[in-house]
Amino acid sequence: MLRRMGDLHSPTTEDHAVRTREFSLKIGERLRLSSDQLKLLKYAADAHDIGKIFVDSSILYKPGKLNKAQRGQVEKHPELGCDALEPVHLPDEIMDAIRCHHERWDGSGYPRQLKGEEIPLFARIVAIADMWDALNSDRPYRESYSGVKALEIMNQYTAWFDPKIFAVFLDVVRGSG
Repeated sequence: MLRRMGDLHSPTTEDHAVRTREFSLKIGERLRLSSDQLKLLKYAADAHDIGKIFVDSSILYKPGKLNKAQRGQVEKHPELGCDALEPVHLPDEIMDAIRCHHERWDGSGYPRQLKGEEIPLFARIVAIADMWDALNSDRPYRESYSGVKALEIMNQYTAWFDPKIFAVFLDVVRGSG
């Protein structure tokens, strides 16, 4: 249901959520999360971009670079999603992943500029899966990258990711482990 709410705004949101969920679960399994944790991670990945239903579609589908004001609107989507879901009383792990999936290990993310292990575990997992899928998918402003190119790009931004989870991500991408 959470994933389908996002699909009301964007026909590509559901597909992105499914791919992000599947990749997040692969990482979670390699991290040996419990079945209860994997269930929560599944819902967190499904709903991670739910706040985008509150961002104007002209911004989400803009074919060129966003200006500062537009970027600011997009960067509100984690908090907007949590605000909308507050009455549902979802588990903290899900809400934290939605709110913090754009936080970066080095503190350069948003909305709270959390750093390192201040970032909730599920958010750290979803962040990697989210970026991987975004790079491997067509976007209004660019075509998808090949897996090799996407991996090169992610390797340029390793400071954004939990190093232990990034190592697991690399194992998943390479099909090892």
